[in-house]
Amino acid sequence: MPADIIVGGAVGEQQRAGEGQAGVTDRIVAFLRGIGLVVTEGRVPDDCFLSGVRIHRGTLVFDRQRLQWPGDLLHEAGHIALTPAALRAALSDALDAQHEPAHGAKPKRPPGRTRPA
Repeated sequence: MPADIIVGGAVGEQQRAGEGQAGVTDRIVAFLRGIGLVVTEGRVPDDCFLSGVRIHRGTLVFDRQRLQWPGDLLHEAGHIALTPAALRAALSDALDAQHEPAHGAKPKRPPGRTRPA
């Protein structure tokens, strides 16, 4: 995978010469799909945490017309990527701390169990 697919650098330096926001968005979407995340364009409610992007049933949904910062796709994709694939379908909209394990934390055992089955 080419290193230039990753958007980085200081504000204003993350675009290739002559590339607009749409081109950056397309590169980010291609990258996310390339690592196995499901990304679709669609309608996004006005009350989402980040304008123009949401997580719905484990899918990253974005509204190209309302997306203010293409990098917001990477932020939201991080929530999906850090969730085990079997649990991603349960991710939607506001991600409460109670639904996300602490990064790097081991899963908790059910009450009353002291040893693995």
